[in-house]
Amino acid sequence: MQNTKAYTICIVGVGNTIRGDDGIGNYICNAIEQMQVPGVNTMLVQQLEAELVEDLLHFDHVLITDASIEGKDADLYKLYPHDESPLSSSHHLNAAMLAALSEKVYGIKMSLFICAVRGHDFNIGDTISEKAKANCQQAISLILEWIGSLRN
Repeated sequence: MQNTKAYTICIVGVGNTIRGDDGIGNYICNAIEQMQVPGVNTMLVQQLEAELVEDLLHFDHVLITDASIEGKDADLYKLYPHDESPLSSSHHLNAAMLAALSEKVYGIKMSLFICAVRGHDFNIGDTISEKAKANCQQAISLILEWIGSLRN
């Protein structure tokens, strides 16, 4: 029997749109928003902050997409509790700290995924590089496949 549950998904695009490829997360969210995928919401932020946790708890799955300076051109993976790292500031969190905060404060284990997309040019500018755009297209394909896998 096929699973008919309609999962709600939030894709969070992280980045600074005036630092070139740092705006990759926003670029991806804008592209997915235009596709109007049912059950998928997007959110744009410059950085992850503790205040986001309460909003994200309303979704079955959360995917954070952000630029990376190394690694694969595009990589999508589940964040596991052991990926947790200590809180270093009250104003800036990484994804593992966001998940830990969700569990410690609200008692909810967030279904959290990461889509890291390799950037190349992080200088001041309001456009992303051509290499980054190609990586974004790869990331968008991974994200759409991931959404499909949740619904099957």
